[in-house]
Amino acid sequence: EALYAYGQEADVMIASHNWPRWGNERIQEVLKANRDIYAHQNNQVLHYANQGTTINEIHNVYRAPQSLQDGWITRFYHGSQENNARGVINKYLGHWDTNPATLIPLSPRDSAPLYVEMMGGSDRIMAKSVEL
Repeated sequence: EALYAYGQEADVMIASHNWPRWGNERIQEVLKANRDIYAHQNNQVLHYANQGTTINEIHNVYRAPQSLQDGWITRFYHGSQENNARGVINKYLGHWDTNPATLIPLSPRDSAPLYVEMMGGSDRIMAKSVEL
């Protein structure tokens, strides 16, 4: 949208988390590269989600094509493709991972004592930590 709304006439582009750009040709190059990588990510992540990939699996499945990763303009600085892929699923399907046990999880304060108990107590945990 930005490419068509502003990219044809813009002479200067100042975006957050990036360097200023001067010249319409350079601005169009930046806008097109960002359009391509985000469109690919959005479409591929939705494809995987439609095949049953969950929010907790997508970071192991989705990879941007090397040609898009290699460009200076499309390098991941704030965030990563793994984190951004989770964000795509969250946008369309929400944060839930389809596991009933995580729908309403216990707080760490409530779950921690149970984990310690299930692992045989703090002495056993400490002994194992020294062993590892």
